[in-house]
Amino acid sequence: LVKTKGASEYLDYSLITYSNESKSVFFNIEKIIKINGVISPEVALKMAERVSFNSNCTNKISLACTGLASKTPKYSNIKLGTVFIACCYKKKKKVIKKVFKEQKRSKIISMTVTEMFKLANSLI
Repeated sequence: LVKTKGASEYLDYSLITYSNESKSVFFNIEKIIKINGVISPEVALKMAERVSFNSNCTNKISLACTGLASKTPKYSNIKLGTVFIACCYKKKKKVIKKVFKEQKRSKIISMTVTEMFKLANSLI
């Protein structure tokens, strides 16, 4: 998306937050993470709801995702490739869960981005 010439005409800003700390700082969701876990539909939705708080755009769509693209002992109870994607557009809100069978991090990320665009298109 940002590789497209003129992207700033339709993209106000984006945030990439990997750590729980950065999610808490930017989205103020520490309690939600503590209650539901960072890889959860609740976290994805709250991030999507809050990501556009500082935008002055009137016709905005907000997207967020949280998931597991690399195996780590910290999240051994969550299947690799599990992703929650949330989208908010006007008064519409939707969260979907995807479990990609792919095991390569780059492929999981690429498929997640594709699904984010599909979800956004379904709400517009």
